[in-house]
Amino acid sequence: LNSIGELYIVLKDYPKALNYFQRQKKLHEKIEGDQGFAYALYDIGNVFEETNQLDSARYYEEQALECFRSINYEEPLVYKTLGNIEMKLGNPSKALSYYQQSLQIATQNNEHRASASAYNKIASFYKLVNKPDSGIYYARKSLEETELTFHKKTILEAVTLLSEFYEQKDAKESLRYLKIANT
Repeated sequence: LNSIGELYIVLKDYPKALNYFQRQKKLHEKIEGDQGFAYALYDIGNVFEETNQLDSARYYEEQALECFRSINYEEPLVYKTLGNIEMKLGNPSKALSYYQQSLQIATQNNEHRASASAYNKIASFYKLVNKPDSGIYYARKSLEETELTFHKKTILEAVTLLSEFYEQKDAKESLRYLKIANT
C-alpha cells in the first residue's frame, strides 16, 4: 500500500495516493509501536504538503514525529517535509533549520537518498537567498550522494539546481548540467 501510494505521489495523483496511505494507516493502527503506522502518517502529511493543505500537513508530520520517537527512530524525511511547509509559509530560516536536521539525521543513519534530498533542499534555500556559491556546494554534495543510490528524481533536482546556479557564472558549465538533466 505504501509503495503504491508513493507511486501515485510521483504521478501527482494525490487523491489516489491519499487513499492508499489511509488504507495503510488503518491496517497498522492496531499494532503497537509499528513503523508502518508512522510512515503512513508521514506520507499522508506529505500528500497534504504537496497539495498546499499546510495545516493538515503539519498535523500529520507532527503525529509522525511522535510515532517515530515512540519507537526510538528519527525519520529525516519528516523534517524535510516540515521544512517544505515552513518554506511555503514564508519562513525560510525555519525551513533551513528543518532541512539541516533532516541532513544531520540522514547522515547519522547513513541514508544516502535522504541526505541527497536534504542537500538539495538546502541548496534551494541558498538559491532563494541569492547565495549561489553555497547553493553550488550543497547541490554538488547532493550529486555525490545520489551517485551512491542513483535515485533519478534527486539527480534531476541536483543537476537542475546546478544548471540554474551556473547560468549567470559559467554558461558552459550550466549547459553541461542542463544536458545531464535532459538525459
